Amino acid sequence: MTVFAAITEAQMKKIVKDLSSRDRRISRVIDAHPLCTVGRNPKPVSHFEALVESVISQQ
Repeated sequence: MTVFAAITEAQMKKIVKDLSSRDRRISRVIDAHPLCTVGRNPKPVSHFEALVESVISQQ
């Protein structure tokens, strides 16, 4: 099983800055959109809340 560590906002900003400096076209796309939140959990959730969200999302 592979476990991925969450990416912090600071790490994401560094990634975005690096990508933007390498490619002008992708820089315009990045500038037009907010930072990616995949892999970041904005607020901690209990196991119960995670279970409820999982069940509801499957309905």
